Amino acid sequence: MVYTKEYERKLIAEYARAQKTLVRKFSAPLSRHAAKEAIDSTLLLTAAMQTELILTEIQAEYLAGLYLESDLIAGKIPAYVGFDFSGASRVGINKLTRDTIGHIGKFNEELANELKLRYGTLVDNNELLTQLEKHGWTAHTENRMVKMGFDRGTINLVKHQTTTNKMLQILEQQGIRGNIPPNEVARQLIPYIKGIFGTEGVTIDNIGSVRKVLIVNADGKYKWVNKKVTRVFHTTANNYADIIARSTIIDANRLARHQTLQQSGFVKAYRSIAVMDERTGYHDAMMHGVIVKWGEGPPYHARCRCEYEPIWKKSTGLTNRPESFYDDKRDKFFWKQHQLKKYNATLPKGSKIPNANFLPRDMLKGMPGKEGMRAVRKEMLG
Repeated sequence: MVYTKEYERKLIAEYARAQKTLVRKFSAPLSRHAAKEAIDSTLLLTAAMQTELILTEIQAEYLAGLYLESDLIAGKIPAYVGFDFSGASRVGINKLTRDTIGHIGKFNEELANELKLRYGTLVDNNELLTQLEKHGWTAHTENRMVKMGFDRGTINLVKHQTTTNKMLQILEQQGIRGNIPPNEVARQLIPYIKGIFGTEGVTIDNIGSVRKVLIVNADGKYKWVNKKVTRVFHTTANNYADIIARSTIIDANRLARHQTLQQSGFVKAYRSIAVMDERTGYHDAMMHGVIVKWGEGPPYHARCRCEYEPIWKKSTGLTNRPESFYDDKRDKFFWKQHQLKKYNATLPKGSKIPNANFLPRDMLKGMPGKEGMRAVRKEMLG
């Protein structure tokens, strides 16, 4: 989608601007206070500029979705009189906007925190080596190393060296830089600035927090459960911008579709619809065709491509697809994935095929019946 790509490009451009700004600022001598202020002010400005983008793009996509869905309904049902904008609720789109601004604000805050933490480490390292060179090993040196997070083995190794030079050599071998004028330490952060805005990225620690996860079984029975986060989330600025751009555009469009369909009065219920290609996850595929309440269906995860499909009331004269249509789609998907997994298990490492389109034709023959496919779905869902 060109629109999404342009939105993403604009978000990424703000991260590129932040990187250039920080590299320029840290090329000059900075005090500890000035360095932290430079990081905070730069990332706050980035968040402010991205907020303006989010406000504009979400609103535009939401309005486009209202017009588009209204036109689609009018093309199917001649009696449809169009969308009543005076009756449009802002609750959903306002929440989406607030949540999106909050997500990217938190991410930018994590960027700032990691940069400040890294800068603080560089300052502490420099002060440690400077103190060690001037005064040799002291109780204060040991306390400082403990506070800096050195393990006891490294502390003892440094402590029991016979000369200060040997102590310094051990620390320098671990990448610890010292003997730098305090205000000059700022320059040492430049490679890290480039890395954190580039391929190295940022780590967000949400361990212990709770998120909602979809659970679905082989019969299409589903529920949302609260699950504690057990792993840190690592991503790059560019990748996060992609997540924000794709998710918010899709969500704004989805909200507009729902509001238009609900206001029309022609919809009885909704089905969850998956794309059903090689990129589709098993849970998304299992939800394909399942009747869901709005809000209990997609999105199921970040970048989720699933959508709602209306089940029309009889009074519209429109024909809804039978359950067998969706059952067949699900079973064909899971049979392909099952056979792909089976075929790849016979191949040497590094020779596995990427998706079911590359399977030998014979591998897709002999799809089991109803009970056999239920067993296949159960196996694949785990």
